[in-house]
Amino acid sequence: MNDPIFVVPWRRDLLNQLSGKAVVVVANGLDEMQTAIQVLDGMNVVLRCLVVRSKASLASISLKPEFANYPLAIYPSRLGRFQDLIRVLPILRKMNVRVYFCAEDKKNCEAIRILASLGIETVTTFESATVQWDLLKDLATYALLGIVPHAAIEPFHYIASRFNPKEPLEWDSVYFDDPSTYLNVDEQGRVALTRTDLIEGRFLALSPAEVTIESRSQALKEHYDSRSKFFLDRSPCAYCQGWRVCLGRFHAHKKKEQSCSEFFVELMDVIDCYNKGRGKQKDSVWQF
Repeated sequence: MNDPIFVVPWRRDLLNQLSGKAVVVVANGLDEMQTAIQVLDGMNVVLRCLVVRSKASLASISLKPEFANYPLAIYPSRLGRFQDLIRVLPILRKMNVRVYFCAEDKKNCEAIRILASLGIETVTTFESATVQWDLLKDLATYALLGIVPHAAIEPFHYIASRFNPKEPLEWDSVYFDDPSTYLNVDEQGRVALTRTDLIEGRFLALSPAEVTIESRSQALKEHYDSRSKFFLDRSPCAYCQGWRVCLGRFHAHKKKEQSCSEFFVELMDVIDCYNKGRGKQKDSVWQF
């Protein structure tokens, strides 16, 4: 088993506990991001990505040329005014960056398409319970089958390039949340297998130093084995044709609507067309 990558909030004391380890550092806002950039170069950690979550729009974030030296994942609140975006676009294009938007409304889906058309790689997230599945169908089709050249839109390219109809597909690496690769650390230094575990207070260890190969292997086994509950409980997810891609991620919303099932079934059809007609596209920026 490979050493994990620790997803850790920007805290110097936490990073000091991770000397020699690979990390994804999460900063809340541009000020924290700038402080992290100033300090990280002098720390004995391997930075895999710097995540910045901002309440500001992408167009209003003050991007600097030196940011291009770091792999970045930016989570803005919205795209912002197009006139302002055009002004920061030259710097944005030089950066090793992906921009993340929550798939909760039409404006965010439009923002993803706009950025992709401008050559900026984007990621749609599913953090809200109000995912607009119909809009996502259109976005996935555009991402994989669109005729006009554009940058990759994730997780669709990631899924399409790795999809095997005979095997379930893990794609949480797109969100730094695949437990076979990443471990999540909270403000107190406690370590959880996934972000959901972190939020719900289920911890693998009380500090990074306490994580062992044995404890991690056992936790991973229990994590994957837990999916059997869908079949034991005869959950609708167990009978869903999109199971191989979804793996029950949206089971909490299943009683309310079936749109997630329809989306993933249609996504597999789009992937089939993509892989047959256009082939796999090469990744161009930092790798998941």
